[in-house]
Amino acid sequence: MAEELHFGKAAARLNMVIALPKDHPLASETSPINLVDLSNDPFILTGRKANQSHYDTVMNGCYQAGFHPKVVQETQELPTVISLVSAGMGVALVPASIQYVFKNKVVYRDIRNNRFTTTTALAWKSDNLSPTVHVFIDLMKKSVIPLFNQHDWNDLF
Repeated sequence: MAEELHFGKAAARLNMVIALPKDHPLASETSPINLVDLSNDPFILTGRKANQSHYDTVMNGCYQAGFHPKVVQETQELPTVISLVSAGMGVALVPASIQYVFKNKVVYRDIRNNRFTTTTALAWKSDNLSPTVHVFIDLMKKSVIPLFNQHDWNDLF
């Protein structure tokens, strides 16, 4: 029997940014970077099986910019992507929210004419009566989501 999930509405729609190793030639740029300027760089991203939406956004964005990204590593999770970028293995397009968590390890730059976004939402088992789940949802609504300051979060759940 399949378990039913309850989905909150989209919790955040965030722009994507470029994550660069600190010693990357474009890391010192202060203005937004053209995506095509990364056409010769190795790319790191989450694999399509792990995060289809993110993978497709990155690949399609690069195609629209006029190049096929040279993917050197696919991972299961974004924190691993950032770790590999910080080790100098390549560059990545990541949700802007991740720069608040890993701001000392890599340099984040805006994308010129950015049309790339990612959406984050919460999902939980509809029959889960655990107080922990409800405390977590409440914490997200009151503490984490307002950091992004993009919506009135009270009507999302």
